[in-house]
Amino acid sequence: MRGTSEVISAVSLAAVSWSLWRVGKAMALIFSLGSHQPVPPSPAWYAGGVLLFLGAHEFGHWRTAKRLGAYPGWPIFFPWPLSVAAWVGWAWLPAFGTLGAWLRIRGYTRLSGSSQWRIAVAGPLAGLAVSVVLLAVGVALSAPVPTGRHIWSKLPVPLLVSAVVPDGILWHPLIMAGWLGVLVTGINLLPIPGLDGWALWTRWAFLTNWQRAGTIASGGCACVCLPWS
Repeated sequence: MRGTSEVISAVSLAAVSWSLWRVGKAMALIFSLGSHQPVPPSPAWYAGGVLLFLGAHEFGHWRTAKRLGAYPGWPIFFPWPLSVAAWVGWAWLPAFGTLGAWLRIRGYTRLSGSSQWRIAVAGPLAGLAVSVVLLAVGVALSAPVPTGRHIWSKLPVPLLVSAVVPDGILWHPLIMAGWLGVLVTGINLLPIPGLDGWALWTRWAFLTNWQRAGTIASGGCACVCLPWS
């Protein structure tokens, strides 16, 4: 059974890598045309950036669960290879190469509410930290645009992204990877069943004062990771 889980995880990783590479190739071409660079950047910038975010998020859950005595399995990744034409609009926000990942943790329900909270919060923290780094590096690799706008201007921009990414630049594919990581983290921190935010808020009665403060802070984090205009 364990071998089967590893195979499924490896196959899903290969599938999402291909999907992200396909998206990254188109993004690199768009960046090249907009910045007038004769040679597009490698699709690995976007694909690798998103994989770093997904990997950090799932490893945060995995490592914490392992330390607390649970038995995390191998993550399963979900590809979503829609065409580039689908990206520039609200209705197609999932069209960025992946629908995320899922990690099964055996023994999770036997843990205390406080321990479950620690597992839930570890993923978003790790993923968000990587996303901010991706944004910062992407800014350094981006190119200026005279109009101050870019092809991604129709996309909703979270407050955190606005704080890190200045106006007047053509977004490098690595910024797109960081943007996706920030947005996904914001959604994931909402108190919706099945998301990490739900696990944070529904364990309130079992938490220490510090953890309750962290739960409130996660709500604020969700706000700055989501677009409001």
